[in-house]
Amino acid sequence: MKKQTIFFIAFAISFIANLNAQQQEFIKVEKDTICVKTEVVKTFLETTKLIQIAEKFGSDSVFRLINNQFPIHKIDTITSLKLLQYIKKYEKEDPNWTNSKNKFFVEMAHYWKNEYVGKKVYDFTMIELAKIQTDSINESGKVFAINDNLLKGVMSQRPDFIAEELIKCYEYCKKLAEAYQEKYPSEFDISIDSIKNKRSQIINAFETCHQNCYKIMTTLRKIESPYYDSSMLAYHNSKVRESKQKKNKEFILFFKPLERFSDVIKPKEITLSKNYDSLAEINFQDEPEFIKNTDRCFKGSYFLIFNNDNNRGIMRSHCAVFEIELKDKNKLIMKTIQTWAFL
Repeated sequence: MKKQTIFFIAFAISFIANLNAQQQEFIKVEKDTICVKTEVVKTFLETTKLIQIAEKFGSDSVFRLINNQFPIHKIDTITSLKLLQYIKKYEKEDPNWTNSKNKFFVEMAHYWKNEYVGKKVYDFTMIELAKIQTDSINESGKVFAINDNLLKGVMSQRPDFIAEELIKCYEYCKKLAEAYQEKYPSEFDISIDSIKNKRSQIINAFETCHQNCYKIMTTLRKIESPYYDSSMLAYHNSKVRESKQKKNKEFILFFKPLERFSDVIKPKEITLSKNYDSLAEINFQDEPEFIKNTDRCFKGSYFLIFNNDNNRGIMRSHCAVFEIELKDKNKLIMKTIQTWAFL
């Protein structure tokens, strides 16, 4: 097992060393295979190796590898927190949501209650709130929209003193919306929903202010702040067009902090044909019960990141991600975290 692991790490490191700075991707998940350049790899990687790779080749290599499909915090809290230290700021989200550092942070912020994670959420949110409160009335209608994922992180982590800061930003955005309406009354002569294709920048800014207020008020509700006012929540929602009202409701009213959909899925217990001391020793293709329970999502190619200290791991197969644990040498506890097909 150790020889195989050393070989894989040596191969990956050798490959990365030959790439220039713009091409470093380490490992990439493509369809049903784990690829290093053009080579197909069916292998495993111990969590502690992630730190070694980050130190030698930069954290981007590791974050691209684990992406949001390997919730490392579920199997190795120490490594997760060490990796989180590499994230110094919350990057602006791109439309395709491809920033792997953001994904790693969001996964932990939303689904793992931890003091250090909570501090990161607080720091990043404070930067966001300060940025929003630099806005002033302008004809270009430029207003920063508050980040949804940071607010969801606040709901899950509930960092100390964040409510007071959210309230300050809420009041600022509320006053800014009122100021826009007072300064440009002609822009509001017709209802917001009657404006179709030619929406003015002033109206857009006005709506963004109210959306910020709506989302902050919803967050205050989730963290049980006495400042929460349901009538004001309805008021802010009424100030945006119907299409945005629907998005507002979908945004966080239905978000359950620290709970993902997969948490309600009952784990499966699989009896293995042999006894094993480590997950890395298992040839999953040769285990009939494993194949039987994953036949729709296991086509022989897989990648496993595991913690050798507790025999727990995260496996990415053809169309699913599993959390697995080896118990009593021949029992495999398996839980589906994410899937792209019906199991």
